[in-house]
Amino acid sequence: MRHHFLWLLVPAAAWLGYRPHTAKTDPADAATKTSRAGEIAAGMERATTADLEAEAAKLRGATPDHPDEQLERNTRSRLLCIRWAELDPEGAWARLQGEENHDLRAQLTAEWALRNPSAAFAALDTWEGREKGALDLIGKELITRDPEIFAAYYARYYMPYPDGGSAWLAVVEKNPAKFEEIAKALLDEGRSSHSSASAIYGVLAKLRAQKDAAGTLEWAMTLEPEVSKAAVAEALKKMAEAHPAAAWKALNSEDPRFKSLFPVGENEMISAAILRLVGKDDPVAAFKLIKENSTGDLYDLFVAEPLDGLLIGAIQAGKMDVMDAYRLAGESGIGNHGYAMMNSSFWGKLPTAKLEETARALAAEAGSDRRSVILGALLNEWKERDEGSAIAFASTLPNPALRAEVYARCFTTPEGSVADSDYFAATLHKIPTQDRAAALLDALNYVDLVRNPDATHGPAMQPEALAVDLSELPPSEAAKKAVLSNSSRWGASDPLSALAWADAQKDSEAKAAGYAGAVNGWALHDPYAAAEWLATKPADRARDAGTLYLVKRMAASDAEGAWEWTASMSDPTWRLEARSEAMKAWLADDPEAARAAFKKISPTLPKAERSKLAESISLK
Repeated sequence: MRHHFLWLLVPAAAWLGYRPHTAKTDPADAATKTSRAGEIAAGMERATTADLEAEAAKLRGATPDHPDEQLERNTRSRLLCIRWAELDPEGAWARLQGEENHDLRAQLTAEWALRNPSAAFAALDTWEGREKGALDLIGKELITRDPEIFAAYYARYYMPYPDGGSAWLAVVEKNPAKFEEIAKALLDEGRSSHSSASAIYGVLAKLRAQKDAAGTLEWAMTLEPEVSKAAVAEALKKMAEAHPAAAWKALNSEDPRFKSLFPVGENEMISAAILRLVGKDDPVAAFKLIKENSTGDLYDLFVAEPLDGLLIGAIQAGKMDVMDAYRLAGESGIGNHGYAMMNSSFWGKLPTAKLEETARALAAEAGSDRRSVILGALLNEWKERDEGSAIAFASTLPNPALRAEVYARCFTTPEGSVADSDYFAATLHKIPTQDRAAALLDALNYVDLVRNPDATHGPAMQPEALAVDLSELPPSEAAKKAVLSNSSRWGASDPLSALAWADAQKDSEAKAAGYAGAVNGWALHDPYAAAEWLATKPADRARDAGTLYLVKRMAASDAEGAWEWTASMSDPTWRLEARSEAMKAWLADDPEAARAAFKKISPTLPKAERSKLAESISLK
């Protein structure tokens, strides 16, 4: 039996960690460990059954603390099982039946199976309480040692999972018919086994496609639906290496067979692999492939990611100009494409002179949402290097909306995080006075401060820090909206301070916007407290503005109360809007009471107002 044992010694030692270490390890230490493995192997080769039983008892009581101790324990366990399987596997099996740790018993079973598979499998069938982990360990040992024995083992225990790695490819290649037979048996066993069956067909397809990808694709399409997808995917990947256009066209065609296998959103991995393969030397080829061969729907995001990667690689390698990449992305017709350029970190890789050149070129391009976001990301990086030049450039943009959106990105860090309050205020002062309101409004919307008051994208944004700057904004529609936006957040945290600030505003429109925003934020948490405060204020435009937002918030929980508040409003336009909001909510909650209220108030309303209210709530 000596020849059985010796050929396993070196692989065993290597597998279990006794191999040359990296440069960080002392060579002498590595040599010592390798020598130690050899000593253990030599000792095991001479061991008797009694010696092995004693060694097993030692291993059972050992609790290694150091990695080196664990490695030695693993080596001893493995070599113990090799020797014991040679001398007395049946006796060893009986001795290990009471072991809580199943690893040693699993190792012994694997070594026994390599010598007498039928006996080992018969014993394994009697193992009560065996765990999947033990079956997995045995299978992983056999798959690299004896393909024929492993095939018999897998047909019986279906472990380990067919991961498609090199070991699985090698073993299936030796006996494809056997594994196809196993896959069919798995299918017959029921849904719980379909995943393994599908994985085996995937391995079979990968092997077949190496010789005939097109033929493999046709074969894969004839398989049962439960297993066809994995096989088709492997065939398409291989086909893409020689005929990418054919693979892409098949994957994204209107063929119902492909539609059922790869619904929208599930073909991204294959699509991405094909695009990267086609465009690795020339990104234009990948775009051309899509344009000429796509007849079905594409899920933009998953197509955009590999395309962006190709463009970035080409730009960084000097093979493509940034503007050529921008235009190519725009012409693709893929909505989400070019998202990498929307991140300031992309522009951080370019020299400052190139940033300025590209910014001016982008400004001259046709307008689009994509252009403004990308230009804003570029400007955000540019201002980190030369703030004066970047802001001065933005001020020359002829379109006010574009200027505002580009400025808005200046309020965030290059990574896209929300800056703190001081940074916000300091940035606002650097923007030309006539653009500040629109820029601030876009910035507040960009960081989502109002819609998500608890956002934690960076340091806490304190709305009161912007109070002075908001007071100094020239009157405009954008200024009113900026006040409303900031006051809404302020009202959620400190409504009385926000309302005191609003009361101090000289501009009546700013005061009204401040009331509206503060009450909006306050009523989100406590509408009745906000209502009690409003009741103390004189009837004027500011109170009407606050009441409108009180009604909007209160309607969700107390539609009748909200309706009653509308009677206190003087502004006919806002009153109509408030009544419409309250009545819609009331009709949904208590239709009979709402209709009665509408019937009661109708005779008191001017004809035009009554008609508009009835129309807005679809009630005659």
